[in-house]
Amino acid sequence: MIMNIEEMRRFTRYTVDMPIKCGTEDGPIEGDSRMQNVSKTGLSFTSKTSITPGSNIRLQIAFSSLPIELTGTVMWCHDMDNYNEMGVKFSGEKTTYSMLMIEQLCLIEQYRQQVKETEGRDLNSKEACKEWIKKFAPDSPD
Repeated sequence: MIMNIEEMRRFTRYTVDMPIKCGTEDGPIEGDSRMQNVSKTGLSFTSKTSITPGSNIRLQIAFSSLPIELTGTVMWCHDMDNYNEMGVKFSGEKTTYSMLMIEQLCLIEQYRQQVKETEGRDLNSKEACKEWIKKFAPDSPD
């Protein structure tokens, strides 16, 4: 179940640094796990726990009060001395909608970082979300 480089890089990847909750059939993954990047078909994350490639995984990304839940398969796992870096390929029917939500969250997070760098304002996620919607999606309901 190995993907080639062309297949892996076919979709736009968004660099992110967000906490993520993970679990396998054996139960939840304990400790701090962080999403590194995400695309339409998968994501990579870091964790102290190693997960065997081919394992099914449940992921939960919490952004404000809206958790996004996804399922997938661990495609690779690299030992990086103090942590493990893993790649997940998504599966399941809710993936398309969830990926649209994650894409929006990534854009909002990039906006939050841009505001901090260019304007010196340190917005929390909720403030960044409200500003981003007002600027880039004004027809969205509040």
